[in-house]
Amino acid sequence: MNKLSDNFVNSEDLDAFNIEQSSKRPLSNVLQQLKTEQDIDTDFLFEQISEVCEKSILAMQPFSLIEQEFQFNGRWNERKGDCFQILGFDIFIDNNLKAWVLEINDHPSLNIQLTKEGAKGLLKYPSEVDKYIKVKVVGDAINLVRKKKYKSDRS
Repeated sequence: MNKLSDNFVNSEDLDAFNIEQSSKRPLSNVLQQLKTEQDIDTDFLFEQISEVCEKSILAMQPFSLIEQEFQFNGRWNERKGDCFQILGFDIFIDNNLKAWVLEINDHPSLNIQLTKEGAKGLLKYPSEVDKYIKVKVVGDAINLVRKKKYKSDRS
């Protein structure tokens, strides 16, 4: 559901009741809800999601390498593996639990504010769900870079 829709429900915290009523939820909550309420094999579903993401990244890899070579002005071999990009995947799940990539965002929003039209113009609200997800994503990306740097420093 579009966050600008009048029907969009923002969760003001991450407790179980509020998050289940929210329009935007962490994947872990969606999977848990599907498992408990509809007895869906969420391990299988997560495998399907992982597989379409992996295949998409593999399909993009040659283009990513060309772009990185361009950005490093031909010095790619000196800098190999020193860059990364956070991608946002929009996934559709059909009735057969088949995952489909709707789109891949190469610059996903890291904004943690919701903007809604109000009587006095645009109003901004904090989104606890966005904060939770995006802090975790950026933190994980930084940790991956840090681990890679630590391994290369030790070799």
